[in-house]
Amino acid sequence: MTENKYAKILVLGAGPVVIGSSSEYDYSAVSVCRALKEEGISVVSVNSNPDTIMTDKNVADTVYIEPLNGETVKKIIEKEIPDAIIGTTGGEAGLEICLELLQNGYLDEHGTKLLGVKPETIKAIRNEQALRDTLENVGEPYVSAKVLPTDAECVTFAGEIGFPVLISPAFTPDFSEPIRCENANDILSGFGSCAERSLVNEVYVRKCVDDYKEVEFVAMRDSFGNCISVSSTENIDSVGIHSGDSISVYPAPTISDHVKETIVEYTKRLAQALHVIGLINIQFIVCGEDVYVIEVNPRSSRTVPYISKVTGIP
Repeated sequence: MTENKYAKILVLGAGPVVIGSSSEYDYSAVSVCRALKEEGISVVSVNSNPDTIMTDKNVADTVYIEPLNGETVKKIIEKEIPDAIIGTTGGEAGLEICLELLQNGYLDEHGTKLLGVKPETIKAIRNEQALRDTLENVGEPYVSAKVLPTDAECVTFAGEIGFPVLISPAFTPDFSEPIRCENANDILSGFGSCAERSLVNEVYVRKCVDDYKEVEFVAMRDSFGNCISVSSTENIDSVGIHSGDSISVYPAPTISDHVKETIVEYTKRLAQALHVIGLINIQFIVCGEDVYVIEVNPRSSRTVPYISKVTGIP
């Protein structure tokens, strides 16, 4: 066994269980903990949920069952002095905590390195506008969308991209269910309520793709830039149904070889552009032979354990 660069690593869990998303993140965190221990690295784990395998004393060397937030992780870092931290096993909560500790300089101050994802990557995918900008820079197709200040401009843009469209408040801190608009009158009637809930009094308009196919792809990239395509899965339900509520089929049964090759190429290109080291999970929509990116996760997701089990790849 070669000498390890890191002697102790802190692994973040995903926190409270949500209906429809429970053991998936725990499965990923346990895989990481076991892989690290096999390399002779001391593992510290933290999760607010005691009903997880990752908080078992046989999985991690030191276990903390504490509220999962930035202040708690700071105290653990001060006590354990880990060489590095892994937040990609903690879902969105894990990424947000790591970003918080990076932005205030805490990790640098304590000599703790963030593994698996860079802060620029988190910022590049954390909201729809940032993701669209990233995809545009990489040269990958995305669903047509714009943030617009007036109802007249929304109607004009919708006419350009074709109805139906979805409208929702732009730059709002709270999740807002989009309004489906079949025609100009629907936009005119829904614009006011959306603008009122926006921090900038503007509306986000995007092409409605609820009837398109949804395909998820998982890949792994190392620090040398090598990218391994693991698998593609296809959801039985169309895009309008959340992937966590849909039945997934592996391998994707109805897409063509050309579409599969396109998805593989887009995944590798995006993983390279985002400098992902580790896991990347991307959701695509497919319409005929056209492929568009709708979501990028440089972390564990609910699809990952499923893929791990059916392919045998940890």
